[in-house]
Amino acid sequence: MTRFSFIDAQAAGTGQRAARVVTVIQQQPSWIIRAALTVAFLMVTAILLVVVIPAMLLAVIVFTILVLLRRVWVFARTGLGFDRSGRRNVRVVARHDSI
Repeated sequence: MTRFSFIDAQAAGTGQRAARVVTVIQQQPSWIIRAALTVAFLMVTAILLVVVIPAMLLAVIVFTILVLLRRVWVFARTGLGFDRSGRRNVRVVARHDSI
């Protein structure tokens, strides 16, 4: 705060250019704002590292296991002759309904 007062007192007698310097300095974020933004950035990064990335890895592992189990199940059913996904000896009857 003392620094701003000193620059402001110096700028009062020097003119337009010094007043612009004071305005630019006063618009700069203070060390408290920089520290708060740094902490916020670190918190968001920590949340991503601790929560989101392990959840994504767990989802990939679970879905990979489920896909492999499904393939084993389908292979076992077709290998043992229990494949009921298709129909056999079915006739298609063409209908021509006129209203």
